[in-house]
Amino acid sequence: MGHKKNELKKHIHYCFSCGAMLDNIKQKIIHRINQKKGICKNNIVILCPKCKYKFSLWRFKIYLVEISNIVLGFYFDNHSKRYRKIILNALQHQRNKYYGQE
Repeated sequence: MGHKKNELKKHIHYCFSCGAMLDNIKQKIIHRINQKKGICKNNIVILCPKCKYKFSLWRFKIYLVEISNIVLGFYFDNHSKRYRKIILNALQHQRNKYYGQE
């Protein structure tokens, strides 16, 4: 499982939440968009340790946080528009699902 996670981490160089540049694999922490699904390319975002701490301790949901366009530009810099659309649609789906339950 570690090999699969490292392969997913290898292509992303910025934190999804704050946009901080992440130099090595140990700084990159996988966060699942949908916690009920597994770790796959279409269900994860990479966070820095500070942001992961914020999301895990304070119980923020990644799909409820507004991410600036500048940070999204950095995060999706070396990815296709299709991948960007998949991730943003997954976040939107979870947001709709969350608000639909209330």
